[in-house]
Amino acid sequence: MKINWGTGIAIFLAIYMAGIIGMVIFSFQKEVNLVTEDYYQKELEYEDQIQRMNNANKLKNQPTLELSRAAEAILLTFPLSLTPGEGSVLFYRPSDFTKDKKYKLKLDQENKQIFDFADMATGLWKVKLLWEEGEKSYYKEFVVVK
Repeated sequence: MKINWGTGIAIFLAIYMAGIIGMVIFSFQKEVNLVTEDYYQKELEYEDQIQRMNNANKLKNQPTLELSRAAEAILLTFPLSLTPGEGSVLFYRPSDFTKDKKYKLKLDQENKQIFDFADMATGLWKVKLLWEEGEKSYYKEFVVVK
């Protein structure tokens, strides 16, 4: 069976257009997670964030974060020389913002706080620590892989 060149071109174009339509349908069904809903406002506030990071980097003794795989917990420790006031700890999941978890900073008498990590998904997490001490604000970021 022989196909003339006009029929061959028509078959090629039909397959090509079906592929394009299939890719459009696939791309509309794919869920897109933004890093944050209000990214433009966050960008405007980033200068303040840089100042917080500089404040934290200038500290002689800095907070630490330890992952205990056996206990499936994360231990946040502030040096005794720091007395943070209000603050927050955000467990940020870069691949899926719906799994983010935010906690208030509530240190015990030893300047420590424990977070349960058992129910969190495996993979990369960024722990964003924000606190105030006196008139200054501080920000420190940690990377944790479960």
